[in-house]
Amino acid sequence: MPGSWSKLRDVAKLADSRAGFEFELAVGELDGLPSGVTAGPVPLQVGVRFGRDHGMPVAQLKLEGAVTLVCQRCMRPMHYPIDSATEVVIVDSETAGARVSGDRETVLAAGGDVSCEALAMEELLLTLPLAPRHEDEQQCEMAAADAAIEESETQRPFADLRSLLNRERS
Repeated sequence: MPGSWSKLRDVAKLADSRAGFEFELAVGELDGLPSGVTAGPVPLQVGVRFGRDHGMPVAQLKLEGAVTLVCQRCMRPMHYPIDSATEVVIVDSETAGARVSGDRETVLAAGGDVSCEALAMEELLLTLPLAPRHEDEQQCEMAAADAAIEESETQRPFADLRSLLNRERS
């Protein structure tokens, strides 16, 4: 993906300069998403702001938009809104991560480098439900009814071909 958000950058420099990035994340172009997750009607809007908290580099992440998931109740596509804001502490080793308070999220940036795209991807994965379902069961029933209508309206021009061929032979 083109753009400065996909490049690996030095976390310390980003935090010291309080760098910020805003970009659109094309979900359809991301590798590593679970099967059944596809781009929604709107690309994800991502905001990343770096800084420091108690001397540790932090990133404030904001994701807004939508993805399309497969409902595990009716097995039909469903629109899933994403509206997430979180702050993560960026550590360069597991040892440093162990020193961070247990109620704070950490991200390991081995070698001290990180990409905004990787941070956004991780936040997106944490935001997705393990077993997506329509909130209202009636939506599943409507999806099933729509599927039945689609099936009944499907034209099959060669459905009677065998009977036509058998008639010609007789």
